Amino acid sequence: MRRQATLILALVLILTPTVFSVTTASEGHQRLIILVSDDSIIASADRLHVSPRSIEGELNRYLIAKAEQTLDDVRRAGINFKLVDILTYSIHAVLIDVPEGQVQYAKDAVSPQKVQEDQILQVDLDERYSPTLAQSLQVPAINATGAGILVAVIDTGVDYTHSDFGGAYGPGNKIVGGHDFVDGDDDPKDLDGHGTHVAGIIAASGQFKGIAPEAKILAYRVVGERGNVRTSDVTRAIDRAIRDGARVINLSLGSSSGIDILRRVITSATRSGVIIVAAAGNQGPIEGTIGSPAGQYSTIAVGSSFIPLDSELRVGGKKDPIFSVAMLGSKIVKPPISAELVFVRYARQRDVVGMDLTGKIAVAERGSDNQTERVFFSVKESAVSSKGAIGMLIFNNQPGNFSGSLLHQDNPPGYYPQIPVVSVSRETGLSLLEQMRKEAVRVSIKIEPKPEQVAESSSRGPVSAFYAKPDLVAPGIGVISTAPRDRYSVLSGTSFAAPHVTGAVALLLQKRNFTKEQIIGILAPTAQPLLNSTTGELFSIQEQGSGKIDVSNALTSPVSIAPHQLVVHLAPEQTFFSRAIKVESLSSSVVNIAVTTFWTQRQQIQVDVTPAFSVEPGKNTVLNFSAKLIDTNAPIGTREGRLTLTVSSTNGRASVLTLPIYITVNPVSVAVSQKSDGYYVSVSSKETFQDFRVIIKNPDGDPFLDRRVDAGASVDFGPRNKGEYWVEAEISDGNRKMFGRSMINAPVAITARPQLFTTTSGIPLRFVQLLFGSITFVAIGASVYLLANNRKKRLTDI
Repeated sequence: MRRQATLILALVLILTPTVFSVTTASEGHQRLIILVSDDSIIASADRLHVSPRSIEGELNRYLIAKAEQTLDDVRRAGINFKLVDILTYSIHAVLIDVPEGQVQYAKDAVSPQKVQEDQILQVDLDERYSPTLAQSLQVPAINATGAGILVAVIDTGVDYTHSDFGGAYGPGNKIVGGHDFVDGDDDPKDLDGHGTHVAGIIAASGQFKGIAPEAKILAYRVVGERGNVRTSDVTRAIDRAIRDGARVINLSLGSSSGIDILRRVITSATRSGVIIVAAAGNQGPIEGTIGSPAGQYSTIAVGSSFIPLDSELRVGGKKDPIFSVAMLGSKIVKPPISAELVFVRYARQRDVVGMDLTGKIAVAERGSDNQTERVFFSVKESAVSSKGAIGMLIFNNQPGNFSGSLLHQDNPPGYYPQIPVVSVSRETGLSLLEQMRKEAVRVSIKIEPKPEQVAESSSRGPVSAFYAKPDLVAPGIGVISTAPRDRYSVLSGTSFAAPHVTGAVALLLQKRNFTKEQIIGILAPTAQPLLNSTTGELFSIQEQGSGKIDVSNALTSPVSIAPHQLVVHLAPEQTFFSRAIKVESLSSSVVNIAVTTFWTQRQQIQVDVTPAFSVEPGKNTVLNFSAKLIDTNAPIGTREGRLTLTVSSTNGRASVLTLPIYITVNPVSVAVSQKSDGYYVSVSSKETFQDFRVIIKNPDGDPFLDRRVDAGASVDFGPRNKGEYWVEAEISDGNRKMFGRSMINAPVAITARPQLFTTTSGIPLRFVQLLFGSITFVAIGASVYLLANNRKKRLTDI
């Protein structure tokens, strides 16, 4: 009878929605993330080649029952934990808060390899200003709005009361839903402004318009005090966003190091078809500063670009200009304006009462004569421009120079600078005032934009020997967007570059249900490579990826290209590399492509590519690329170049696309040979070594093999799935480690797991689901029966 009741309970569990309580971490506790198994709903659907939704009902309860068994193991160890959450969709894990003194006991109870301690990510909530043009959004003037696309913003929340978001929250509104993982409720209202700024760039649709103004937003608050973010909360938010139907997720947050739990959940999300866009970080120009999640292969990582402003201030007819700095948001004037200076004290409204400044350039002192009074630069600009001034010069109220901004979140709605404004040192300002007491002084002001650059603060790669990050850059300095309390602000950082790309992804997804490979295969090649104005050369792929996003170019691109960057490894005895580049037509007409190569290392490395080809409508073709090491004594290190594809369609559309080339000459040669039962990897080097280590993983970072063998031996490898694998070999000469690398493109699985179910064999999908459900039913019955006995035993032991 009890067994029958258990089976009935199992059936009820399958058909009943999941409800369990969650808690937030408390003082003196450490949050632990325990990985129960690899059988999440997404992973299981991927193996079965079905949609996650089709098996969610049957599988969810079984995974929760398995998670409860893990929790029982922790209970039996006498640990007084608090359950935070059970995740089943993107990963199969439990999150618990454990007293700090019992962390090790908890790890031992379930196996330390399965337990990860929660880590803290950081969101940079500081505003940064520099003498740049305020960046306007690249909203394309074509018929694409992001309509029908649901975008998740995992951040500080969103102030949905802002008029540009419709002023309301819930189904039918711009902000359709979300959750607050900090306070543990369903109200993700933003109290800081970071997430509101991000959401506005993506999809604001009022006075200010975002990239995809008709997209809908899911808001998830994960940022606590001082910008601290729990990895566990980000993990929970991603899992929730996938279940809530998000098509693209924006992550303008990160850590300086890799975090395994984030890697797992992001990989899972990407496999389910969700696109994840991540900010690269603001630790530049130091190399290797892109952390997690932007450094992960599965994400689209975005760095920051900006447009510098160049100002020129001249007094009278003097030849040499006076040093000045254009204020952020200043109006551009080219050719220069020239007029007489008029002193307006602190340029407050009361300072200019009764003054007529028509055709004059105002000169004012920074700040006020009242230490408790704040006079924004925008207030000064507004006061003098309303009196007819055509320009303004502000001198410092303390020794030295300064830079400032006319745009900030305390400006009234609708404010925008009307005249050019520059700042000068106190010494310059006082000198001008002294001269003005003696005679009329005329000055000329010129402010013009310089070529767009990669922001110095934008984090750089490398993050991996097998791919480059960031993937591309977007405007990230002085970006205007929405702010809490129905205001607007200008903020800087890669946090605000990433949502430009997120919005562009929403526009592309509106056109077609593209995969992540197709999306980046459109956005990256259509980006505009940026030239470093200091060196006169292109910024490195480790600084700008493919270049600055060009939304209009991306939306009209007739092709998608994979891979979007060419990363090549050569060595003295590994002298040849070839790669088939897939070019997929997105056009309704024939696409003709001419290819040229920019490569300056021809004496060391020869690069060849198919010079011209065509792609039929709706078809794919292959562009063959190869690299050959000519000089086997070439210095160890990397070289860069570009492929340029000039694309024209018979319907008249034309565009220029580029693919970065990144070639590394390694000291260790890796030879990969294919045989009927798999692949064999061997290693050679000019240096003497006793043994070597080989690590083989796939692009998602999952290690399939990690083995150390004697020199002269080989390592055999049978890929479980078809696709690309990365091979890294490590040797040591006693003083230093040296590496060699190669890639395997396995056309078929050699040692594939037997597929119990398939949707391509003629078996109806519903039958597969029912069969899977039956097996799940039996497993749940057994699990619940064991759980019932275990709980009874615990009660009798008390």
